[in-house]
Amino acid sequence: MNRPPISVCMATYNGSSFLRQQVESVLSQLNLHDELIIADDHSTDDTLFILKSYRDDRIKILPLPESPFRNPIFNFEYAIENAQNEFIYLCDQDDIWLPNKVDTFQNTFLSTNCDMILSDCTIVDENLSVRYESYRSVYQFRPGKLQSFLANPYLGCCMAFKKRVLAKLLPFPKYIPMHDIWIGIICEFFYNVAIIEEPLMLYRRHSKNATPFTASGKSQHSSLKKLTFRLNMARGLLLAYLR
Repeated sequence: MNRPPISVCMATYNGSSFLRQQVESVLSQLNLHDELIIADDHSTDDTLFILKSYRDDRIKILPLPESPFRNPIFNFEYAIENAQNEFIYLCDQDDIWLPNKVDTFQNTFLSTNCDMILSDCTIVDENLSVRYESYRSVYQFRPGKLQSFLANPYLGCCMAFKKRVLAKLLPFPKYIPMHDIWIGIICEFFYNVAIIEEPLMLYRRHSKNATPFTASGKSQHSSLKKLTFRLNMARGLLLAYLR
């Protein structure tokens, strides 16, 4: 594959159950000068043992933070801050990338004037049995500033973006509800977003996921909490605009 190098940012925490499948699905698509950055949040299982067993120079395990984040938002921020390449992909520890994911994303970056790309994915259970062929069919995803602010369905594991967006993206505000919601809103308001209709990964849902999935596509948060989220997003957007 003749393309610019990419950085894949993975946040891990006690992910040993499904980690090997994900890592191998990523490594099979990486070139020599790509990197798989691992930000581990003080796992107590075999996660780090599994990662170190690969002895692959493309895998870069970051030093453990002094104190555990206990929060995927800031674990992902730690990984993103350490990305060295122009194109940054986010990656969960328990999914599986389909073989054409990176090539499809990079071809889209080359053929469009976009700064961030979001693809579809297929939702599977812990045994990889398909629950829904398309995430977008469940959430009825529609891009746009207003939509991203009112009902943001961005999935971090389905996105990649250029390093230039970090100027507005970082640092993550301490009050955001989730990192991918923040990234989606920032890119909608300040950058160009492209959508790939094709599912390019298996999005595994199981009992230990950091975020719940609802088949209705509806948030389970209270009206007050949703209002607080939106006020915080508005606050964060204003601060990003002033940067």
